[in-house]
Amino acid sequence: MANVALSDDIMRILLIAIFVVSLIGLMPIHDVFAVTIPIVIPMGAAGGNGNFDPDIIKIQKGDTVKWTVFDRGTHTVTSDSGLFDSGSMQKNDDASPCYPNCKPFIYTFNTGGAYNYHCKIHNWMQGSVIVEAAGYLAETKV
Repeated sequence: MANVALSDDIMRILLIAIFVVSLIGLMPIHDVFAVTIPIVIPMGAAGGNGNFDPDIIKIQKGDTVKWTVFDRGTHTVTSDSGLFDSGSMQKNDDASPCYPNCKPFIYTFNTGGAYNYHCKIHNWMQGSVIVEAAGYLAETKV
């Protein structure tokens, strides 16, 4: 009788362990090789003397792009296809109405392809994010 109780306890522990391991297997795991790439909106961009810098980037699937305003004007980061839109963005300094809560715009690209974007306020400001799908032919990240 003691062996049956011990066997039931072992079986219960084993089932719990299998359940926990299966839950862990279903959890999304963050890409440890993903990086955040900065793009700046430089001083003078609102006056026609600048663009997104860099205006064209190549990244890997799972990477994040962070756009930050260093200009005095108001800008947007708006996908040409409607995929993302930052809304109005301003530099995080005491001259901005959003200060101290002016935030950069951050977007993670999880699908390969070319993503063109622009500033809705300044039509000369345009850029592209080219997302390369990871695979055995993909470049190795440093």
